[in-house]
Amino acid sequence: VLALMAAWDVALGAGFRAGLTTIVVTPYLVLAGGCLWRAGGLLGWTPAGLGLAGLGANAPLAMLRLVVDLTIATGLIALVMQRLIARVRHLTRRDALTGLLNRRAIEDHLARLQALTERGCANAVMVLDVDHFKRINDELGHAGGDAALQHLAAVLGATLRDTDCFGRLGGEEFAVLLPDTELDGAMLVAERLRELLQKHPLAWGDKLWPISASFGVATMRAGDTHGHGALSRADAAMYAAKARGRNRVLRAAGEAEFA
Repeated sequence: VLALMAAWDVALGAGFRAGLTTIVVTPYLVLAGGCLWRAGGLLGWTPAGLGLAGLGANAPLAMLRLVVDLTIATGLIALVMQRLIARVRHLTRRDALTGLLNRRAIEDHLARLQALTERGCANAVMVLDVDHFKRINDELGHAGGDAALQHLAAVLGATLRDTDCFGRLGGEEFAVLLPDTELDGAMLVAERLRELLQKHPLAWGDKLWPISASFGVATMRAGDTHGHGALSRADAAMYAAKARGRNRVLRAAGEAEFA
């Protein structure tokens, strides 16, 4: 049962926080230590050297117990290591402030989507940037600015598909990778996110602060290097949206007209 619980934790617990990781792995380390201690108690010095000492006819049974204890200890330690490795991988691929994918993870997913694009799959990229973020920082302070970014991540992340990749590129700029999505579908998703953000202001202090963002959308094309071309086109469209008044969605230049 303990082994199954640990395996479940390894499989599903990549998003657990550090404190929970400690709580989860500690019992298994204690159990592994107990097994090793008991295994050590079965060993002792004989005239021939280290071996099963003073057990006489019970030596075969003691050997079996030794093998079982060492096997259990090794398995528990392996499960703990898997859990810790999963935690480290989680930390290296997540943005510390928002918990979203970081730029490195987004670029890895982008490269994988580019490989699918080369085989004829339709994929899209969305870049969004918080409007007037400097003003938010100036009026609410850096803590308020951080809260605004966390608020955006929570509001938008709750409505995306499990297959979508949502990450923070840096500062107040975010990206969403949309697998199996044509331009029209990506534009609809971006517009839905824009409206959703507008309907959910940030509660800070005793006031509600409106938060909006500008969106740029691009489809991935065969021949783009690791998908960076689509990301750049979406980024340019996002800046064009800002230039046209902010709080809007624009497709990248050269994309088919959105109906």
